[in-house]
Amino acid sequence: MISTICFFNRNFIFVGGCVILITNYFIYKLYMSCFWDGLIRRLDDNDLKILKLNKNPNAQQFAIHLKNLNKICNNVQWNGQPLLKQFLNECKNAIDEYDPKTVNKGYFCSVCDSFLILFCEILNVSITHNYNGHVLTYTTISSRKMLKCSSNTRHFN
Repeated sequence: MISTICFFNRNFIFVGGCVILITNYFIYKLYMSCFWDGLIRRLDDNDLKILKLNKNPNAQQFAIHLKNLNKICNNVQWNGQPLLKQFLNECKNAIDEYDPKTVNKGYFCSVCDSFLILFCEILNVSITHNYNGHVLTYTTISSRKMLKCSSNTRHFN
């Protein structure tokens, strides 16, 4: 599917999940890996040690790494409620089936997202996610730190 919009006198074309910016002289392919990039930006040195990474990975490397660490996440609550075993199994399956080759085609972060749950579990962190003004919380028991992120229907930050 191809769609075109004009934004601040720039033409953008959306093709296969990528945004292409067209100027008078150049064509830029903009990748839509904001979900992964947003998580990577929040990693500090302690997080990298826990993840056994020497440096911040790129989006695809990070998605692959999280997939390799995938497990049932029994220590995460969402909006103060424990997650049901069936839901946790579905989260694990969703991550198992995710194709990291698609990181640049956008990621549809859900309201109670599998990767955010896994991220919290592995790093023992809590996340406050502001989605279009609705605050969603992911908490772990004795969390090391609280991270904040926000998103809307088009962008994760």
